Amino acid sequence: MFKSTRKGFMIILCCTVILVFRYIAYLNFRQLLDFHFLSVKNHRTPASGNIAYVDQQITKIMTMINATIPQKDTMHFIETTSALNSISIILNYKPNYCVGDTLIVQVEMFSHLGKRKTYGGDFLLTRIFSPKLGAGASGKIEDFNNGSYNIYFTLFWEGQVQISILLVHPSEGVALLWKGRNMGYNYIGYTGLFIHKKQEVNTECGFYLNSQQEECEYANRKYRDVFHCIKLPEIPCEAFISLKSWHRDYTYLSNANKTLLSLSNIGIEIPKRVGSIHVLKCAKTSMTVTSKCQIGTSLPFPSGYFLNNQWFPTHCNLSTFEPLLNITKCLAGKMIYLMGDSTMRQWIKFFPNVLKSKYPCCIGIGMGTP
Repeated sequence: MFKSTRKGFMIILCCTVILVFRYIAYLNFRQLLDFHFLSVKNHRTPASGNIAYVDQQITKIMTMINATIPQKDTMHFIETTSALNSISIILNYKPNYCVGDTLIVQVEMFSHLGKRKTYGGDFLLTRIFSPKLGAGASGKIEDFNNGSYNIYFTLFWEGQVQISILLVHPSEGVALLWKGRNMGYNYIGYTGLFIHKKQEVNTECGFYLNSQQEECEYANRKYRDVFHCIKLPEIPCEAFISLKSWHRDYTYLSNANKTLLSLSNIGIEIPKRVGSIHVLKCAKTSMTVTSKCQIGTSLPFPSGYFLNNQWFPTHCNLSTFEPLLNITKCLAGKMIYLMGDSTMRQWIKFFPNVLKSKYPCCIGIGMGTP
């Protein structure tokens, strides 16, 4: 009798928590978007002082981005950056390094014609790694805007270290992507979910809709962005609950431009004039941090590294909960609420699979790609 009563109580409790969480998630979703409903006939705007400040900040950010991107509308492929023709050398080479030292690599960019580049803006991915140690870390890139780059690597671990510098997109390809990005909103489609009187309906949404139908408008209080959804009969605009996005088969690039961005030209290794780097654990250096990691801490770059396939932050001490018994002990008697992107969705699936508990340990909403 007791077991049956307990089971019924747990079912009621779980259902209650799910309903409460769904309501909380709904409120958080509306707060997260910071959208408020605007009647088609009654548009409200923020204070003029706020508008001027926001416009200044947007202009400042866009100016900074534009300054790093070369203004190259059209260019023949052979004039663009070639990874294979470019070179990288170590500026501060020595036979042995100590853990904590900085390794500086200089990269000189050349075109497919073999001519030295005179401007920057290339999209580079840089890292050091040691496959046998399960170790890796990113490098910090300095662009001199003349075809030359310095890359700074912090040597976090002991052993043989390799360098990888990939040219993901030449600066001309970056310019094309930036130009195409600013030309319109046809890349992504949106579908909005509305719930009204237990009825769930979907409708087309977007920043600009090519439709003659009545629309719901949602505006961001801070940035004055306006988002639209086609209004369905009998469904109020306030019934908007969630949004899904999907990619349209659309491009603003010409066929000639697509060649520059083809897979065969993406992620090409830049040749190196040096082999592995030998790193020693010297007495004079220490990478130990004692302060515990906490929310809100500003992150340096790089913010950490992998060693033995485990992540180590550089600015704080990350708590670990191995073995599994410690995880179970930490979460015992707790209800966990998770809300976030596709990474959070993975955590939502991870906890029940690892803990193997009889009842759900956590309830969550994960947005983004599954």
